[in-house]
Amino acid sequence: MLPEATVDGSLATIWAPAPIETSGSLVVDLGKKFLISRITPHWTDALPSTFQIFTSLDGTSWTPAPPADPDGTLSHPVNARYVRVDLTPAANGERTGIRELEVIQKTS
Repeated sequence: MLPEATVDGSLATIWAPAPIETSGSLVVDLGKKFLISRITPHWTDALPSTFQIFTSLDGTSWTPAPPADPDGTLSHPVNARYVRVDLTPAANGERTGIRELEVIQKTS
């Protein structure tokens, strides 16, 4: 259950926090700065109780992502090189995770 599983193009692989953790954070380095218009986590069957998405230009200073609609389209695009997803376990205590993290660059 490696972080790379969230960007491998397969919904069959997942990333999940370690079983002993009560919450977890996934950080993805996009390799360079992009103007991002959508961030969509594709969850495992057990949805997290809560989650927050953050963006960063340097991987150190994090800003909450703008509000998004249900498909992950941000209310306004944001420049970022890094995306972080913080999540908590499912309400029933089941372990949750991310199958894919879809980050879409804004096009003109």
